[in-house]
Amino acid sequence: MSRAEQPYPLGQPAADAADGALSISFPAVAGSLASVRDAAVAFASQADLSQDTVEAVRLVCSEAAANVVEHAYPGSDGEIHLRAVRNSEALWVVVADDGQGLRLRPDKRSTGFGFGWMARFSDAMTLEPGPGGGLEVSFRFGVSDR
Repeated sequence: MSRAEQPYPLGQPAADAADGALSISFPAVAGSLASVRDAAVAFASQADLSQDTVEAVRLVCSEAAANVVEHAYPGSDGEIHLRAVRNSEALWVVVADDGQGLRLRPDKRSTGFGFGWMARFSDAMTLEPGPGGGLEVSFRFGVSDR
């Protein structure tokens, strides 16, 4: 099963049952972070989300993609995978890698503050191992009254 065909966590509908779907990959380099952000924001902007929620999508996708660049592929090339679906109730976003995922460095006691504030800025967040390795960070953003 390809990365694009993987089921979505957090109760997301299948891509073919959603009002819109996105599946795109970028090289896992710092120069791709703006492209990941732009793609996520463009897709989120098509949903009935408040500006604050669209900004939250931008922030969490940027942080999750930066984690892929920093941690997933030490010394090798790889990709940042961005998948998203939306319907009238919510937007779901997955940022994933096929590398080693996120591992604690021996010189650090924690992963820092990024996961905490990504969880705070989204309605729900999960971290799961990818189907072929790596890490999938999934977010849900509810459609609220604007």
